[in-house]
Amino acid sequence: MPADALDALRTASHPAIGAADPGPVLAALAALPAAELPRVAQHAGDALLCLPALLRPADAVVAVLDALRGRGWPGDEALAGLLADGGSGGGEHAHKLPVDLDELAGGGTVSTPAGPLDVPAAAAPAAPAAAPGGDPVEQAERRRGATRAWLAERGYAAVPPAALT
Repeated sequence: MPADALDALRTASHPAIGAADPGPVLAALAALPAAELPRVAQHAGDALLCLPALLRPADAVVAVLDALRGRGWPGDEALAGLLADGGSGGGEHAHKLPVDLDELAGGGTVSTPAGPLDVPAAAAPAAPAAAPGGDPVEQAERRRGATRAWLAERGYAAVPPAALT
């Protein structure tokens, strides 16, 4: 996968870009080769959440949902639920929490309605045998998903900050 495609997805989820102009998000999604989607489904799903629901390409939403549900990594079902309900909250008991999952995957403190929450560094699951040594893109995706799953277990629907602006 071209590194610029992943970088475009990450940039599109930034609050200064994603919510202000849907163009970069749509361009990043269009530039993503379909065969690569399963490797970056968390990033692609977050990019979709940065678009107003009416601007989300239905085919892209379906493709990301299929990729998330097909691979079943930690955090994938939480993101699939959020996308499936149009980004409204990820379940009746989940509170939207704007976070940069790439940054938070290393651990840190995040402000929540209940007060500060210390998030441990996400332990990415071991790479499958098909990827000996670990693919950095896959490992980043797994850390992102593990952090999302950890937050979901505590009642928070992790969304990119641009999704709330």
